[in-house]
Amino acid sequence: MNILRMVLMVLLMAVPCSAWAAELGLVRLSLVSGDVQVQAEDGDEWVPAVANMPLADGDRIWVPAGGRAELQLQYGVYLRLDARTALDIVELQEESFQFYLAEGRAYINNRKGGIDHIQVDTPHASAGIFDNSLVMVDAGQDGVTDVSVIKGYALVETERGRTRVSAGNALRLTDGTGAVIAPIEPPDGWETWNRSRDNRLVDGAESLRYVPDELDDYARDLDDYGRWHYVQEYGYVWAPRVSLPANWSPYRQGRWAWVRGNYVWISYEPWGWVPYHYGRWAFSSRIGWCWVPPSRGAVSWGPGYVGWVYTPTSVAWVPLAPGDVYYGYGSFGPLSVNITNAAIPRTIVRDYRNVHVRNAVTIIHRDTFLTGKKQRVTVRNPFTVGDASVGPPRFKPERETRRPVIKAIPAGHRPPERVNRVGVEEIRRERRLVPSEKGSVFTPGRQPDNLRVLRREAPRRTVVNPPLPAVRDQAVQGARPQQDRTKDTIERKRRSPGGPERVPGRRLEERPVKPPPATQRQIRQERPVTPSTAPPPVTRSQSQPVTVPPATSTPPRQERPAAVGPHAGRGEGRPPYRGGEKRGKREQGATTAPAPAPPQKPVNAPPDGARKMREKGGKEERQ
Repeated sequence: MNILRMVLMVLLMAVPCSAWAAELGLVRLSLVSGDVQVQAEDGDEWVPAVANMPLADGDRIWVPAGGRAELQLQYGVYLRLDARTALDIVELQEESFQFYLAEGRAYINNRKGGIDHIQVDTPHASAGIFDNSLVMVDAGQDGVTDVSVIKGYALVETERGRTRVSAGNALRLTDGTGAVIAPIEPPDGWETWNRSRDNRLVDGAESLRYVPDELDDYARDLDDYGRWHYVQEYGYVWAPRVSLPANWSPYRQGRWAWVRGNYVWISYEPWGWVPYHYGRWAFSSRIGWCWVPPSRGAVSWGPGYVGWVYTPTSVAWVPLAPGDVYYGYGSFGPLSVNITNAAIPRTIVRDYRNVHVRNAVTIIHRDTFLTGKKQRVTVRNPFTVGDASVGPPRFKPERETRRPVIKAIPAGHRPPERVNRVGVEEIRRERRLVPSEKGSVFTPGRQPDNLRVLRREAPRRTVVNPPLPAVRDQAVQGARPQQDRTKDTIERKRRSPGGPERVPGRRLEERPVKPPPATQRQIRQERPVTPSTAPPPVTRSQSQPVTVPPATSTPPRQERPAAVGPHAGRGEGRPPYRGGEKRGKREQGATTAPAPAPPQKPVNAPPDGARKMREKGGKEERQ
């Protein structure tokens, strides 16, 4: 590193870090299915959403019919949205997140070691969800709010008071009429899908041995799409194992979108969150392009760690190698320089190690960069010419620049007008974030009253699976008494061919069906047996006949095999959730299956070459 570069980095790193940088690293869209749309706080329209899109305070999400979305929050917290759901990100603090569910269904997995408090507001209620909890919140357009607690507990408050909902129970709140709590309903397709998503988070990931603690929550993505290799110069590196084009290089399959005052890389590759926003990329003659994770304690989210140059008609970038300094608008860790109020010398581009790697530099037309329209560009490598400007481009963004993907949304999938009636600023004024159990959302300054709740001993809906559609409809609308179904059976027999002859004006008597005579004799010969006395064994030489259970008896109930998964059961009897745990909150003394032994360092490796591998094992939780 030359003297000019060292002096520039020392002077400019003193500039305060921009606030937006920390915000954009807290939440990302980890799954997008269907025509999901997002409206940014500083935007005036809904844009199509894609996976690996960062979100921040004030952003709004709409999931139309046939779609679903998953938000991955910091510390491994997941929030999933079903079809026809509108969610606003109201406020993101270090240990407390606030969301507003205008309508639809949300599933919150605040695993053990997640964050202290998640507040989900609906038009008529507010649910406080705490650490080590699994909760579903449904907000209907008719003013009904359902809060179903699978694990942990939730504090639900309305203008009439507050109540606690424990695991295995569901609370239904109706607008101005009352509150009813009952056992949670059997799982439906929505909950089953969420369980399957949670189950993939339980198993330990191999990448936990190679990434720093701050990136543990993303180890599963690295395992699913790549493998680890040892490189003499950098230690253990990660490389994608999916089929890639021959001219592939990092930061090529995606788009630079204008997000919160900066150009942010939105990758279209499913694994493209961590490798493009943390660490650096290197090229190895043996394995090709590989990602070098940051060292422990030096993890910082960035909009895209590349070196920039641009001309009036073109934009070019190159992936930064380990040790390269990132020059951008904001401070993003120890190897970054804030150029907001400073100029970058032209000579720094000579220090980028990947500039001379084949296919490393990406060059596109200015119109393609801003609007997404394909335009050919025929220029030499701008990193080697002398008339190119250094640093992120200062082009004024256009309407299409805010879109992470150029895609048309059908009119029927756009957010309804009712979703746009209430803005995030209005929600912030009416609903304050209360991270403590002692405060009140609706009555600031005093404790809420106890909410009067009606208790029911059975779920609101009984889920059955009968073979006849008619009976299935009855299960939804309320089954009729047993004698009514018997009358229907008699009437069908009366009208069927070969059945009893129907006499006008006369009704058949409804008599119970008598068991066969043989069964009656056996019943008479049986003697009652006291619980403490077992009946004598019956052998073939004995004169008394073998007792046969009556034909009307119910067969013995077979035991169902134990369910598996992080919350397979309901209430207190479920297996422990083996998710990761937040830094500084791990329990000591818990036992679990040990993580695989870290790979041994080759003999020819230098003492200070590869970063020391660490062994990370999950901590088994206690309910």
